[in-house]
Amino acid sequence: MPEFKVVVNDQEAKDAIPVPIIIEGKNELPYAEEHKEGRKLIEARVKFKTYELVKSPYSIATLRILKPGEGGKKINVTVRMIKDDNVPELTVQIPSAFLEEKVGEQSVSGELIRPKAFQITVTGEKATAFLEKKIGDEVDASLIGISGKKLLITGGSDN
Repeated sequence: MPEFKVVVNDQEAKDAIPVPIIIEGKNELPYAEEHKEGRKLIEARVKFKTYELVKSPYSIATLRILKPGEGGKKINVTVRMIKDDNVPELTVQIPSAFLEEKVGEQSVSGELIRPKAFQITVTGEKATAFLEKKIGDEVDASLIGISGKKLLITGGSDN
């Protein structure tokens, strides 16, 4: 079964400004093997106004988690933003299991920023769609969970 790591570059995210936020863990948000292996992006609930501050046309963001008590160490994770007006402003809700695994807390400080690039692993039929593609070809971005967009192939590797 083929497997590819797909790197997506956002050419318009040059001067993205981090949005300071509070990160809360929520038990009802899913966190499974597919998230741990990078085959599916973690869902992050945000209020619409917070979503707009990030200015990401793909609903994708980098969540920088500030590790408490570790002198400014950060954990970066790519998330799929889900608009939810029940979430407090400037707050991001992510799976409790993920937050507990990474920092041992259920509420921490962080930043949300439009990513210049992110990576996701595709396998099976999704990966097959990339076979035989050449530089300059386009692939439907729904293969990596972004609807209504196309991915332009600009490079690759046989490894």
